[in-house]
Amino acid sequence: MTKATAHPRFKLAAIDLDGTLLGPDLKISPENLQALRALHERKIEIVIASGRHYLSVRPFLQSLPEVQWIVSVQGGEISNRDRNLILARNFMDKAHVELALDQAIHLGLSPVAYGTEGVFTHLPGNEDLGFYEHLSGLAPVQTSRSNLMRIPVFKVLWLGQPGQISIVMAAPSPSRAFERVQTHRQIVEFVPNDVTKATGLQTLATRLRISPKEAVVFGDAENYVPMFKWAGLSVAMAHGWPTAIENASKTSTAGSPETALARAISSVMDGCLQ
Repeated sequence: MTKATAHPRFKLAAIDLDGTLLGPDLKISPENLQALRALHERKIEIVIASGRHYLSVRPFLQSLPEVQWIVSVQGGEISNRDRNLILARNFMDKAHVELALDQAIHLGLSPVAYGTEGVFTHLPGNEDLGFYEHLSGLAPVQTSRSNLMRIPVFKVLWLGQPGQISIVMAAPSPSRAFERVQTHRQIVEFVPNDVTKATGLQTLATRLRISPKEAVVFGDAENYVPMFKWAGLSVAMAHGWPTAIENASKTSTAGSPETALARAISSVMDGCLQ
């Protein structure tokens, strides 16, 4: 490890869940919990920034008393931990939701729409939806297509087998009207063009009177690139996606994925990163 260039005192730390705070077993290691406490003791505002629905983030908050703010659904919603204060919500245009649903069915994929009160699908249960429930802890609620089109939707997921998702990502996007990003080997997500974790963090940072230069962010996947470019310092997990590593300021030291975040936070606080 070598000494990094000095950075201003950080006031905000935004942390990804899957692949960063959570290990492969979808649990938070004692080491990662201790690292968050160390940030809190330095009076750094800790934010969970996740593509998950707030309802999928909420179960983890019981063991995270240091966390007061949540940026969920890829920046679509910014709220406090109890969700009784909503700073912003950003929804897809209904025509774009309809297009995303239609294209998923055409390609033989399973669409899931994120609403304010849960995740929804107009398909009966299948293997893809079962996989999603295991990953997120949320069971997609089956409803009619007409009911689905009545609710405000943050984003639409396409679920499929890895080979199907690879074909989708190699083909042109179904529309330039919304962003497409792969977040898992079996998941592609569609969100409004102007909504990212970075825009969500900016909304929160403005409220807290914190500048991007005073923020450090931690993540592992492609959908964290806008957040990496926004913050004063960004740290990709060593086991992360190549795109994330290429766009981050720094990379954590190699080691167990369960404790990668703890090593990254320790390195930042010590002023050392590889």
